Amino acid sequence: MKVSDHWVRSPLLMVNRSCQECHSFPEAELAARVTAIQDRTHALIGRASAAVVDMLDAIRAAQAAGATREQVVALHKLQRQALVSSENSMGFHADQETARVLAESIDYARQAQATAAALRAPPAAPATGPSAPVEGVTPADRAPPAPYKGLAQPEPRQPGA
Repeated sequence: MKVSDHWVRSPLLMVNRSCQECHSFPEAELAARVTAIQDRTHALIGRASAAVVDMLDAIRAAQAAGATREQVVALHKLQRQALVSSENSMGFHADQETARVLAESIDYARQAQATAAALRAPPAAPATGPSAPVEGVTPADRAPPAPYKGLAQPEPRQPGA
């Protein structure tokens, strides 16, 4: 019967009792894994927090600029999707899922921020002429494998066409 030590303190204080009962890796390796995962999770939490604060500021500014009720409802939907909760292992027991949830939080917060900013921006002036196609910065010989390489490239636009 496996029994691990999960007292309300850091499991890293007794890796042999809290981790090695189930994970048969050297103590130093387990401690290094935990530290790497928790450092990455902490950084993602910081980025998600910054994105949520920026989102809230943008929503408030859009409301102050006269966003309609329907527009604010759409922003609040993204706001609810951006909010996440936490669990006490700082991602160690489900690091990929924690990273996915925090990435989605950042994405939804930035979507709301961009949408709110667009509500405050004046309409863009109509185009007065042709525009050049968007080009990537990765040289074709260094691009990742298919489906990226070998895709038909659009013909360059001729001036005045």
